[in-house]
Amino acid sequence: MMRKTLIGSALLLTVGLVVLLYAGGILQPKKYLDPWERSYHEGFDDPRLQAVAFGLLAPSSHNIQPWRVRLEEDGLAFTLFVDPKRLLPEVDPLYRQIMVSQGTFLENVRIGAEELGFTPEIDLFPEGEIDPEGSASSVETRPVARVALAPGEARPSPLYGAIFDRVTTRTPYLDRPLTDGEVQKLLEQKGEPGVYVLIFQEKADLEAIRDLAVRGVEVESGLPGPMRESGEIFRINEGEKNLHRDGLTLDSQGMPRLLQALVQGLGTIIPLGDESMAVSWRKGEVERLHQTPAYAIVVTDGNNRTDQVRAGIVYQRLQLAGTVMGISMQPVSQVLEEYPEMEALYREVHERFAGEDQTIQMLVRMGEAEKAVGHSPRRDVMDLITG
Repeated sequence: MMRKTLIGSALLLTVGLVVLLYAGGILQPKKYLDPWERSYHEGFDDPRLQAVAFGLLAPSSHNIQPWRVRLEEDGLAFTLFVDPKRLLPEVDPLYRQIMVSQGTFLENVRIGAEELGFTPEIDLFPEGEIDPEGSASSVETRPVARVALAPGEARPSPLYGAIFDRVTTRTPYLDRPLTDGEVQKLLEQKGEPGVYVLIFQEKADLEAIRDLAVRGVEVESGLPGPMRESGEIFRINEGEKNLHRDGLTLDSQGMPRLLQALVQGLGTIIPLGDESMAVSWRKGEVERLHQTPAYAIVVTDGNNRTDQVRAGIVYQRLQLAGTVMGISMQPVSQVLEEYPEMEALYREVHERFAGEDQTIQMLVRMGEAEKAVGHSPRRDVMDLITG
């Protein structure tokens, strides 16, 4: 009888595990990872589409990929627009983070185009800046940039390969400070007028930044709107990743493949409610903030739309350079968000770490990650092309 009971329990456990793995989509092909292949851009004859394929791999706020591209009828030019269907009004009501995400895209375009033998001429806001409030009319109609590809000689960048290797790593980082050489190489990546990178490793600075960042996480995790917004773009299984090809996933957290598949399956069968998801996110984020040996800040002299895009360009250079050196990064910018509940912390972080009239555009944890993580989903290039 005991043996039959054990066999029955083992069978039930096996069936349960199989159900979870199947629900998590362990057998599904990961089409959402196709754009990360180094040869993906070669599937397009038009060099503009090839350049867009590089841009597509850039990081964006919540991995929302808020990019629209319109190809010009003549020549080798295209215009970049914000996709008005891909905004985050709860956590980014003024669309500042969306503007930063335009900059990361443009930097990847520049590096990739130069690798292919083109000189990209990038003209920011050729029809005037999107207004500070982010009105629907200006977001939808005013291009962020016009990019013209002028044929020339290839200019390979040491950052080119990092475009395909870069990930946003949401794991604990090793307790190893950055070396002076690493800090110097990272600081060399700025190169945009009015944009500066500051790196902090001193104990007092780390404690102050960590305290602010933790309080920012606590504020945001207690607000139904931001948590609901994040929950709506959380892709819990392989089917959702293949369907949407954007958003937040478990891939950046360094879980072993089998464990992640089981967690995805469990989350599919028994979805977490908004409150449970908030508790889980807060716990994990606070733990990661306490396991971070360095922080970086990207700050601008002003805060117009051009400043915000340029900050994104610099951040992308910073992260690509870090990738080359084995330094991982994760934005932790809750205290920089411009909704009323965050106003006091926003003011406090600026009083401590920014000069008069300066704006902190990015707050980033950095260090050597304990675990390797997977790439986040990416859409197909043609999904970005508009008429």
